[in-house]
Amino acid sequence: MNRRRQLIGLGTTVSLALAGCIGETDETEPAQQVDDDSEQSVNETESESVADDDESGSPACSFHIELLDDPPEDAPVASATEHDLLEVSLLERMFAEATEPDADHSTARRRGGEYDQFNLEPSSTAEQEAARDALEPFPNYSNTDYPPGVYVTHGGITAAITEDCVT
Repeated sequence: MNRRRQLIGLGTTVSLALAGCIGETDETEPAQQVDDDSEQSVNETESESVADDDESGSPACSFHIELLDDPPEDAPVASATEHDLLEVSLLERMFAEATEPDADHSTARRRGGEYDQFNLEPSSTAEQEAARDALEPFPNYSNTDYPPGVYVTHGGITAAITEDCVT
């Protein structure tokens, strides 16, 4: 008897929910017709503003950096000097920030130890793409005990670099 009441209550609830969904689709207003000329100008304006956003230098990604004293033995480490990575402005800024004595870095705690960390915002979409392209050929290191990312070394500093994008 109790099970029958639960099934009836559940059936009623599902029926009402489905009826509400069907009812909402019937109440929508038909799309307004727009002549081709005004629609084209609206689309051109929208695409121009998207292009302006891309050129304005407001990328939706940042680079997360964790600094390691001793990288794991099995981690592939790229030399910034050997691979001309310091020619990329974001990576040059990253190593400058890493060596800045007054920098305010936070600490990441992992099983392998504690690591200074900071985020670096690209100054433009072009700078973001240049850094992404420069790091792309190198493998990402993944080990739960250590920071993930592409390991790059310069001047005695090893950095694990990951790109964090807001989607």
